[in-house]
Amino acid sequence: MVLESLVPVDFGIILVTAFVLATVASRTGQPTVIAYLVTGLVLGPVFLDVVETTEFVSLVSELGFPLLLFLIGLEMKFDAFRSILDRVGKIAALQVVTQQVLAFTVAYLLGFGLQNSFIVSMCTIFGATPVVVKMLTDKDETSTLAGRLDIGVLILQDFFIIVVLGFLAAGQISSLADVGLTLGRILVLGGALGAASVLLSKAVEKRVLRGVADEEHAFFIEGLAWAFLFISLADVLGLSLEIGGFLAGLSLGQLPYSVELQERVRPLTNLLFAVFFAEIGLSLSAEELFSFWQEALIAIFVLSTSAFFVMYLLSRWQEFSVETSFKSSINLVMMSEFGLVAGAVAVDNGLLSAGILGYMTLIKLITNGYSVYLIQYNDRIYRFFKPYLPGSGDEGSEPVSDDEAYAVILGSSDLDEVVRPVIDERFDRVVFVEDDPHEMQTLRDEGEEFVFGSPEHREVLEEAGVEEASVVVSLEGDLELDTELADRLGDTETEFVAVSDSKEEAQDLREAGASHVILEDDAVKAELESRLVGDIGDLS
Repeated sequence: MVLESLVPVDFGIILVTAFVLATVASRTGQPTVIAYLVTGLVLGPVFLDVVETTEFVSLVSELGFPLLLFLIGLEMKFDAFRSILDRVGKIAALQVVTQQVLAFTVAYLLGFGLQNSFIVSMCTIFGATPVVVKMLTDKDETSTLAGRLDIGVLILQDFFIIVVLGFLAAGQISSLADVGLTLGRILVLGGALGAASVLLSKAVEKRVLRGVADEEHAFFIEGLAWAFLFISLADVLGLSLEIGGFLAGLSLGQLPYSVELQERVRPLTNLLFAVFFAEIGLSLSAEELFSFWQEALIAIFVLSTSAFFVMYLLSRWQEFSVETSFKSSINLVMMSEFGLVAGAVAVDNGLLSAGILGYMTLIKLITNGYSVYLIQYNDRIYRFFKPYLPGSGDEGSEPVSDDEAYAVILGSSDLDEVVRPVIDERFDRVVFVEDDPHEMQTLRDEGEEFVFGSPEHREVLEEAGVEEASVVVSLEGDLELDTELADRLGDTETEFVAVSDSKEEAQDLREAGASHVILEDDAVKAELESRLVGDIGDLS
């Protein structure tokens, strides 16, 4: 009874500390994953030793990573990379192979032995998907060619680490035959589970989500149910829970509901993710964390530097411009949190010692510490090194997008008949943002391009490409939302048009940066007059 009463207290201490450190990390430009790791280190044996890993904390953290991979799967849309998929595939494949060889060589020369070096090499992945994608999104660089190249490489890296997680979770590497059998089983069963998830998502889940899309809570629960269905199936098949979560998200990621579902799932995922990494810190003692600190510093210098040059040379080989190659390479010089997770799985299965996990934890902490600033200031860094880069002066600017000029329409209203004919006449491509499933179905039936979700969510707007559009028209009639959009688009070349039923609000929107504001009464009056004149003209 005493233990049960202490569990929520420990959990609360973890969350409060994680919140404080995450706030500090945010103010200093650091990713929150660093704050979560430091939370465990501060509260655990390394520093204060006031919180222990309990069954409750372990259970919560065990769910964290499968759901994070579910979220990452939701974010993967292959259409965005189709035009560069062939080149990205070649780069990612060679990068992973080269990276593993270098990581193995470094670990072996540092004295970790053959088996430990092999496992460490599989866990030492450079390119942290959540951190890189988050920072590129904040910088509005996901649609640039460098951004798409990075995200494409990270997606293929994630497939590799999923196989690694399944392999390490199996814990069978006593012989080469066991290695082959284990990998074969993972690929066969994982492939079958992936095929099942894709087929079921198109045949069943698409219809289910459509039916509950206008019920906020049911929509959220249905998404989680789908995730846990495949997490459970992966467990039954003897695969890692992470494989199930990733495949569940990947199958839904190709559906029109994926962006809105991301926003519903993200808060829960962030909570579990925080506890997961805090538990890694709680599991380490000071001796284990720093037992290989010198080796970690050597590995950071060699592997982080080589990660940049390998990515740069491979990108240039595939004929990306100097600027694209440089920026995409400098964005991928931090160790992935997935590698740290793989290391924790290896420790749990008796394949690595906690000291080697401490070695990888130091690499993660230090590389993230400086890499976020490299990403943040990649433009300035490129401009500094540009004169010294071969070929940088011989080529023009590379196009950042293959898309033509287009318009984005947010929501729907009685003014559709006023706005849509004008937009359709001026633009061959129009993207609609709609959170009403019935309106979405109408758009689908009409063959229109759309993103399902609320325009209040940043990721929904990013998916629609509001900052790359020529014009954005908001029919929402939401003053707070429209004011925020006007301010956001004020410094871009995108024209922002809003509607209002109040002259005072219209003036506020213009002052906030809206290019034009349509007064509903005036628009309806003009449309009515136009139609009446037309009818009278036909009768005369």
